[in-house]
Amino acid sequence: MLKQVDELLVEVESDKSHNLSANIWLSNMEDFEGANGVWDACGKSKLTTNDLLVEVIIVAAKRS
Repeated sequence: MLKQVDELLVEVESDKSHNLSANIWLSNMEDFEGANGVWDACGKSKLTTNDLLVEVIIVAAKRS
């Protein structure tokens, strides 16, 4: 999933160093430690469907 985020950022001429914010929502808090090892901000939320385990919202600036 994070590889896909990197690819999307490249498509819009940005990268992780230009992230302004990131929200990560987990469907199961047992995944918190693993997710927290990757990103520091996690919270629990009911996701769009039961098939989803994680939802990520990224706000990034375009490289100048």
